Amino acid sequence: MNTVLALTIPADPVRPCAVVRVPATAVALSDAIGGGLLDEAVVVGRDEWACCVYADADREVRGLPANDRASGLVAGLTDGVPGTAGPDSPAASEWPPLRGDVLVTGLDTDGNDTDLPPAVLDQVTAAGLLPTGGHAGRISP
Repeated sequence: MNTVLALTIPADPVRPCAVVRVPATAVALSDAIGGGLLDEAVVVGRDEWACCVYADADREVRGLPANDRASGLVAGLTDGVPGTAGPDSPAASEWPPLRGDVLVTGLDTDGNDTDLPPAVLDQVTAAGLLPTGGHAGRISP
């Protein structure tokens, strides 16, 4: 079974973020965010990489807590500039609220989930979501 290296960002700021290996199936990706209906909340891309931020599709209805760390990461990945998100994503000011636990994967040019790009892992570490130089040590099975 194909697996991808992904980042989990819990909404609860006390729970640590982690780099995990997840089967590249809708069920497994959904389970990684708590089992809700999977939604591609934001697709972020640059010339050299792209990634997808998955969240619970019913996050608003369910009243899930805001995920400030995930929102901050997305803003950092796009430098807060509308238009740096993927062509199918809304402008930064129109992004749906990131609520509940989220999962971030890499994307290939066909839109398939892949390992989180090294440049994104570097940004995650720089943002303080993972220990400096420690993301490899935080990989969970």
